[in-house]
Amino acid sequence: MLYSTFRLLLLSFILIGIVACQPSNNSNEQNSPQTVQGSRYSGIILPPETAIEFGYSSPYWQPSPPQVFDLEDRLNIYLKSQSQESLLEKLPGYHRQYVGLTDQGRLIILVNFFCNSLGIDWHNKPVLVLDGGDCYFQVKYDPEEKILFDLIINGDA
Repeated sequence: MLYSTFRLLLLSFILIGIVACQPSNNSNEQNSPQTVQGSRYSGIILPPETAIEFGYSSPYWQPSPPQVFDLEDRLNIYLKSQSQESLLEKLPGYHRQYVGLTDQGRLIILVNFFCNSLGIDWHNKPVLVLDGGDCYFQVKYDPEEKILFDLIINGDA
C-alpha cells in the first residue's frame, strides 16, 4: 500500500514537472515576426533565430517596437551625416527587416532595407541580395548608445 502511494505521488510530480516545462504561447509570440509601422515606413521585426542567415553568430535577441521606433527617429539624421541624400529621398519606399544580434557583448539591431523582395516572403525570411545597388542596404543601431553605424550599400554588378 505504501509503495503504491509513493509511486502515485512520484508519478504526479513527474507529470506536473513535464507540464510546467512546456513552452507557453507567449514565447511563440515573441519568436514570430512582428510588424512595426510609422508614418513613413513599415517593417518586420524578425525572430532572433533568423540572425544566423545574415551571417552573425549567437547570441541573438528580438528588438522591441520602441527600440525600432527610436532607431527610425534617428535614421534621417544619420543618412544625412553620411551624405546619402539620394537614399533619404527614396527611404519611404524601402521595406525593412529588423533583427537583434550581439557584437562584442553589445546588443545591436541590424536593419535590412530593400526596395524589391524578389518574390521572397520577406515577412518571414531575410531578403539577402548581392549587388543590386542602392535598392539594398543595411545599417546597425546600438539601442543603448542610441547611435547608428556601419552603413553598407550594395554594389552594382
